[in-house]
Amino acid sequence: MSLGFTPDEDKVEASFKDGVLKLRIEKPKDAVTKIRKVKIGKG
Repeated sequence: MSLGFTPDEDKVEASFKDGVLKLRIEKPKDAVTKIRKVKIGKG
């Protein structure tokens, strides 16, 4: 997955619980915002 910007390593958090990986990545203020729609299946 490409983020479209380079994150600051000091502002990235990750956790793994019950088989779910959560990432928090702070977006730099100068990064360009793009809206993308993602289809979610019924898995």
